[in-house]
Amino acid sequence: MIRAKIRISTGFPRLLAFNHGYFILLRKIETEMSGSFLSESAMRLVSYCIGTLIPRGFSVALWRSPADEGSGFQGMVSALSRLSIGHWDASLPNPNSFVWAPFCSTLDNSYQYLTAEALWEEKKGQLSIHDPKELLKGFLSDEAPSARRIGVVSMDCSSTSRAFYRSAVQLALDAIQKGMLQKVVLAQTQWQASRPLLGLGDAFAALCSRYPRAFVYVFASPSVGIWIGASPERLLHYQNHQLRLQSLAATRAASLHRPWSKKEQLEQSLVSAHIATCVDALPPHTAHQTPPRSVHHGNIQHLQTDFEVRFSAAQPLSKLGDFLRALHPTPALCGTPRQQALQFIAQQEGFSREYYAGFLGPIQADKMDLYVNIRCGRCYENGIRLFAGAGIVAGSVPEKEWIETRQKCRAIGYLFAKGKSKDVSSSSV
Repeated sequence: MIRAKIRISTGFPRLLAFNHGYFILLRKIETEMSGSFLSESAMRLVSYCIGTLIPRGFSVALWRSPADEGSGFQGMVSALSRLSIGHWDASLPNPNSFVWAPFCSTLDNSYQYLTAEALWEEKKGQLSIHDPKELLKGFLSDEAPSARRIGVVSMDCSSTSRAFYRSAVQLALDAIQKGMLQKVVLAQTQWQASRPLLGLGDAFAALCSRYPRAFVYVFASPSVGIWIGASPERLLHYQNHQLRLQSLAATRAASLHRPWSKKEQLEQSLVSAHIATCVDALPPHTAHQTPPRSVHHGNIQHLQTDFEVRFSAAQPLSKLGDFLRALHPTPALCGTPRQQALQFIAQQEGFSREYYAGFLGPIQADKMDLYVNIRCGRCYENGIRLFAGAGIVAGSVPEKEWIETRQKCRAIGYLFAKGKSKDVSSSSV
């Protein structure tokens, strides 16, 4: 067994033991708020990935699962600069992969994924690293950060205007009144000039602290760019022959305590009905669906219905591809009927969603944990592009939908704004 000392910012050494490709942090470091804050060792690893590995062209996934899931800070690294391509009608990626799927990935039957060459997990303050190729060797030797750029300069610094978005919402309401649509999700994009990559690690830590119930991540690869987000919405979780799903929709301020309006209930019920239809088509199983309930994420709340499905016989992860194709994108992300809503979005939204409203998450030996990529942004050298959407149904008001989407952009944008105002009035979808 080889022991190596590493230095940390406080000047106190920590001992690491190396054995069969694993580095184990021997001294337990306590974390605050049940894993909401990152430990000192985790922050050092985040800084190393962002300051050294990403500039070298590595593909990196850093994430913190919701605090109530019992998992802490985790990550995967690949020295490959391009992600692998998979297809939903074939087998899913091997274990120890991280799925990165765009908005329309299930429609063209393809997705991308990172296959880990090094991975780590922090539980109860103990950081365990599996690194057989020694990609993280510099982390242990306190290698200085790279002086190279880690991102690209965006030439498109435009934002969705208020007038454009309100007009698109009104066109959606007209289509709904004519019976062409029941619901459509219209997104906007906001450009925020800043230097987000200089504080990316601190932003990741701040999101972990502010949103303990969210899936917080940084994902970077030369082929897709650098993204950061804090998603409150799980697409699916599969483990031990059991599938868990969420129907999350409708948005209002957390301070409101009135009953949910008929318009808000309709918006969420359309999502629940879609998920229930997809579940009905699964192999033999038993299913349980909870009544809608209010859930808080930061300073706003949503209506959420939970689904639990237990299969009569074991279902390998590779068999869930067809289910994902039927499930995604749900009415929470595009609307219903699906094809008509997708066509409306393509004609009226005015920009490419890229990976916004897609999904992401780790696939491990015996489980899959995927989240919807909302409340997110793509980082550039000269700014961050923020994305947010709102569900439009009969009774929606264009100005209110504009305000809602602007507030949602601020949930991430405030971290990179000049002055960093702490007054964030919304935080989801």
